Amino acid sequence: MSEHNPLRLTNEEKWNIKPVLYKRAGGHCEYPLGCKEKNIWKLTIDHFTPLCIAMILGWPREVINSLDNLMLLCEEHHMEKDRITPEEKEKVIFEVRHDVKPLAIDDISDMDKLAKVREELARIQWSAQFDGQGNKL
Repeated sequence: MSEHNPLRLTNEEKWNIKPVLYKRAGGHCEYPLGCKEKNIWKLTIDHFTPLCIAMILGWPREVINSLDNLMLLCEEHHMEKDRITPEEKEKVIFEVRHDVKPLAIDDISDMDKLAKVREELARIQWSAQFDGQGNKL
């Protein structure tokens, strides 16, 4: 059984918020290019701004899990978003940490910096599993 990250929604919170999101979404997956999935049990709650980015930005739990930062996606589109997201996460983290414009894909001179951003992302995701004293949450 995986440990719960205190910044994430609890199962009870998901249970309470999913019908609200479903109504807001018009009763279907909120994938931007359209999706016909309407079965609420096949829709998952996802964050517009990923948790690791929100942590870097210093967002409190209430903002991370606000209706404005949540959407419903079918499993297929949730997985598709998650495949695209890591690269976007790296760009945002790089911008936040270095206060610069995003890297061009062919910009080899900053590949070392990008590698450090990837390490930072992994560290942040790992540290989110522990409290301030190094105890697993």
